[in-house]
Amino acid sequence: PEPGEQIPRGGKIDIIISEGQRVLAVEVPYLDGLLLEQAVEQLEALGLIVGRVVYLNNPRYAAGVIYEQHPVAGETV
Repeated sequence: PEPGEQIPRGGKIDIIISEGQRVLAVEVPYLDGLLLEQAVEQLEALGLIVGRVVYLNNPRYAAGVIYEQHPVAGETV
């Protein structure tokens, strides 16, 4: 109803609630050195999701540690 308009008892009132300002772009966080679970947590907190996960041998890093990411940290998506 319009402001000041009377409606019958039991009438329907629509309520619209703000979700705040919509974020259109997010800066990609630095994920190197994290475990997958930690990276997922950070990405989800920013409203992002994990894409493809690739497991490769790398003698310089412990098993399960992220050592490369695309897009790179600092890039806006």
